[in-house]
Amino acid sequence: MELARAWRRVVHDELINMRKEKGLNISEQFEEWDHAMDNIYFDEDTGRLMQSVTVPGGDVIQIPYEGDKDE
Repeated sequence: MELARAWRRVVHDELINMRKEKGLNISEQFEEWDHAMDNIYFDEDTGRLMQSVTVPGGDVIQIPYEGDKDE
């Protein structure tokens, strides 16, 4: 399943990066990850993982998730 593989990459990449870059322990990683998940969703129209991003001026736009390797 392509969607399952995409989510696995997201989770793996994000959790590994949190541990390496921020020095977070497991419980801290999942607490931060829980908040990050609020901004990532699957767009059925494009078949891609998307991320909500706030741009200067306060508007929110939807962009392909930066960890998505299928671009």
